[in-house]
Amino acid sequence: MQPVVHDIAASFPAAHPTTGKLTLRPALFCPTCQKWYPVPPPNEITRVPGAGKCPKDKKTLLIADGPWPDGSGSATKSAGKP
Repeated sequence: MQPVVHDIAASFPAAHPTTGKLTLRPALFCPTCQKWYPVPPPNEITRVPGAGKCPKDKKTLLIADGPWPDGSGSATKSAGKP
């Protein structure tokens, strides 16, 4: 599974830009393993133990900022401005 950059959606899962299937979900970045991980909806993050932590090491807090899938720039920066 590869990360995909998509415009902000009003609901999830959102439509994939290539397939049109409702498969896209929000993701957070693990600065330790340098991977994006899908996360539950914001209202469930506080109810699901460990939802905000890396599923691989179970301790690193996931963050909203990370590299674009192609390695250019940061996920929270404007497009074209790494």
